[in-house]
Amino acid sequence: MDPTLATLHAIVTHTHSTLTEGPLAADRYKMLICSALGLGGEAGEYVDLVKKVYEQGRPLDVAAATKELADVLYYVQLAAMALDTDIPSVVAVLDEKLRKRYPDGFSVQASADRKDVTHG
Repeated sequence: MDPTLATLHAIVTHTHSTLTEGPLAADRYKMLICSALGLGGEAGEYVDLVKKVYEQGRPLDVAAATKELADVLYYVQLAAMALDTDIPSVVAVLDEKLRKRYPDGFSVQASADRKDVTHG
């Protein structure tokens, strides 16, 4: 495993104590719910920072945005663990999906021409 991903896995396991002891360790469903709720909450905090840049004209607080992305990554790792997979496997699925969707690379036109979605 990539050293960075191994570190992330260790951080999540160490800091989310219920993974090694307690109710989440034996209950993947609870781990899945915890990861989904955490992911939604942390992504929302990142969105809120960006919203304030757009809506209120505030300068982007890059340090705060980076901290929120770190929290998002934490919960992505927890979700992968709940699904008994890992981030490299998730990335491989993303790569395959995007290669099929945009075989010649992304473009605005290729996105508009997609057959697998309806555009409103």
